[in-house]
Amino acid sequence: MLGEDSYMGTNMMVLEPKGIDPEYRYTFINKTGLYKIADTSTIPQINNKHIEPYLLLIPSLEEQHKIGSFFKHLDETIALHQRKLDLLKEQKKGFLQKMFV
Repeated sequence: MLGEDSYMGTNMMVLEPKGIDPEYRYTFINKTGLYKIADTSTIPQINNKHIEPYLLLIPSLEEQHKIGSFFKHLDETIALHQRKLDLLKEQKKGFLQKMFV
């Protein structure tokens, strides 16, 4: 999700459906895996012929917002704990180096 006006190359496609909460759309597409509908060649690609028949399950905007916010918050929590874990691993590594020098 770009979240701002941007320029794109000619081999890129933008999904910009109206009336869909952006966080919900991101979660839905990310979790369902668009790779499943891509042409598989040397360079996998998705174009209009793949996207147009793709069905999105779209609940009410209020429910979309709740779902999108929930998963965004969950992803942020996971990222926070991952950073904490990484710091603890570095701390452990430092302690081990001091112990066995």
